[in-house]
Amino acid sequence: MKVFTKILLLGLLLIVAAPVHGQAPTTADDYYNRGIARGKSGDLDGAIADFSKVIEIEPRDAQAYYNRGYARQLKKDFGGAIADYTKYIEIEPLDPDGYNNRGNARRNKGDFDGAIADLNKAIEIDSRYARAYYNRGFALQAKGDLDGAIAQYTKYIELEPTDVDGYGKLAWVLATTPRDSNRDGKKAVAYALKAAELSKWEEGGVLDTLAAAYAESGNFDEAIKWENKALSISGFARTSGDEARKRLLLYTARRPYHEPPLK
Repeated sequence: MKVFTKILLLGLLLIVAAPVHGQAPTTADDYYNRGIARGKSGDLDGAIADFSKVIEIEPRDAQAYYNRGYARQLKKDFGGAIADYTKYIEIEPLDPDGYNNRGNARRNKGDFDGAIADLNKAIEIDSRYARAYYNRGFALQAKGDLDGAIAQYTKYIELEPTDVDGYGKLAWVLATTPRDSNRDGKKAVAYALKAAELSKWEEGGVLDTLAAAYAESGNFDEAIKWENKALSISGFARTSGDEARKRLLLYTARRPYHEPPLK
């Protein structure tokens, strides 16, 4: 029998069941549980195969579509993910999770209007569905609606006041947006400091944001200090070091970092 919990990851929700060990799968539940175990171990192709087998046995198994969509999204098969989330929504039309995840997949595919429509629906179903506000902010930002994006990130913080992501994202936008009217260095520093506090000053991306906020506020000594601190964190340096070092050069020259103009 499947026992479900839900884990929030990268703006998505993954339905998790207790895995079955030491036996070959014979039932839909067996394949489902092995699919979860494979997905958690990083074997996305194996997970997709197992969820597909569940659907072959039980064509109305909503969770199998949901998790196959999640695995496909992680593989950047956004079209396949959208199709699976659409089937999940057909079976579970009142669950905001399906709309949230399909909205993310549509955003990843560049369909920002479709993403916003799905996230609107998630919020219509549950007005306190915090992650949908965060994701709607992403989509609005991609469309160039920075005022709308800032409003969504602010709402997310209201609903999730102890989550790092909202403070960090809002700080980054206020510090680095190419639109002068939307930048606010003082507020950016305040939000970035809160994100750093919540992350125990250990996340390179958060400290990178704090550096950008200080630079926008004109405090370049602090910007240099925190960019160097971010670069001292090996994971951040490995994945984002090249761009961070470019920003550090700007701060050393007493110039803030702003993102390229919106198209």
